[in-house]
Amino acid sequence: MPPRQRPRPKDRKESIALVAARLFCARGYHNVGIEDIAREVGITGPAIYRHYPTKQDVLAAAVRELGLRFAACVESGAQGDAPADRLRAVLRALVRYGLEWRTVARLYQWEGRHLDAERQAALAVPFDRAVRTLRGLLLDVRPGLSRRDAALLVAAALSVIVSPATHRAALPRAKAERTLLDCVDALLAVDLPAPPAEPPPRRPPDRFALLPAASGCSPRRCGCSTSTATTR
Repeated sequence: MPPRQRPRPKDRKESIALVAARLFCARGYHNVGIEDIAREVGITGPAIYRHYPTKQDVLAAAVRELGLRFAACVESGAQGDAPADRLRAVLRALVRYGLEWRTVARLYQWEGRHLDAERQAALAVPFDRAVRTLRGLLLDVRPGLSRRDAALLVAAALSVIVSPATHRAALPRAKAERTLLDCVDALLAVDLPAPPAEPPPRRPPDRFALLPAASGCSPRRCGCSTSTATTR
């Protein structure tokens, strides 16, 4: 009796990309081969090449898929009426994204450097657009913020949202969502200090300040050389 063949899913190409994303994040791009991806998907290595000519194409597809999902979270939540409600809906959607895709949420950050510059720029577009939308939502809620401060707070909030990718702490899903949302809410409410009017002047380091005080010698007072003071 011939072996039973696994039914071919309609989203095989997407499945390959997401399985590869998990392997790339877990092992590193250069430590994952096409055969490794095929084994996890349940197909042969040559079958991968029917969908993607190279491993870099697989990485690019994985980054693109995750970028589109990230952007969809922002777009789906930004349709409410009140600014605070829109911002809250987007943050909740992003927190759920970060938890659902915690093993691959930082694929672009960790492994995107293995893509050529042209692909990196193209794949960053949905991320950048979504971040600008999120920054605009924050400015709608806090119109007194400068664009600089809004950008900084949004970047920090996104770091919190995808932070589950860097640890394996086990919390009930509802508690994890609530904890992350509380952290993000507190962060986005922060009042940042005003930047200095002009940067302070840079002074050359005082080499005498590096000398051990236990020597009891101050080269500035007694005139001894640095080498003498340090060898006492």
